[in-house]
Amino acid sequence: MALMHSYGYLMSLLNSQSTTLPNSSVQLNSSQQRQNDHSGPAAPTHQYTQRCSVPSFARRFVAELIDFLFAFFIKLLFFHCLVDFGVINEKIDKLLTDDSDLQSLVDITQGLFPLEMLGRVLISFIEALFISYGWGCVPAGSTPGKAIMAIQVIPCYSVTSIPGSNDVNIFALFTRNFFSSLLRSLLKNMLVILLFPLSPAAYVFQFNRAVYDLAAKTIVVFV
Repeated sequence: MALMHSYGYLMSLLNSQSTTLPNSSVQLNSSQQRQNDHSGPAAPTHQYTQRCSVPSFARRFVAELIDFLFAFFIKLLFFHCLVDFGVINEKIDKLLTDDSDLQSLVDITQGLFPLEMLGRVLISFIEALFISYGWGCVPAGSTPGKAIMAIQVIPCYSVTSIPGSNDVNIFALFTRNFFSSLLRSLLKNMLVILLFPLSPAAYVFQFNRAVYDLAAKTIVVFV
């Protein structure tokens, strides 16, 4: 009989422990829920809607032309540094000799192609810095050419036209992402320029957005 009583007492202890486990889990879940409630709602994503005017293709072309002259000056300094370090001195000397022919010209051009691509990467990086942070009298979102033409690049996740007006509503973020700006600059300087004379076809999208604007989720508007 004592053995039966001890066995019954042991089974009652096991049942009481098994019944208290769900209650503890419920209390844990309720405490987690209270902690989530005290944490408050999620942080705002700083999204906004802005009414802007889209510049014409001609204005953007003039801005790109000014930026091209600025980039050409930067590339001259870049190649001048390469000449000082003796990177391309030998190739230029071969080009200026009397024994140079068409094949040697092609070979030298192919040899300089990686340096040309490196120069374009440098220009793309500088342009991305201008668009993301600005510099001097050039505000963020603009390059020297865009600042002169009073236009700027802003993030754009969706754009809708306003009936009865030339303006558009733009859904965007307050902050400019450097990597998005770098993607835009690389696509513009690497792909679009290499596709010349088909480059104007990159601007045939709605609201004068180029293919690199769509890829980087940006749009060019008036300041």
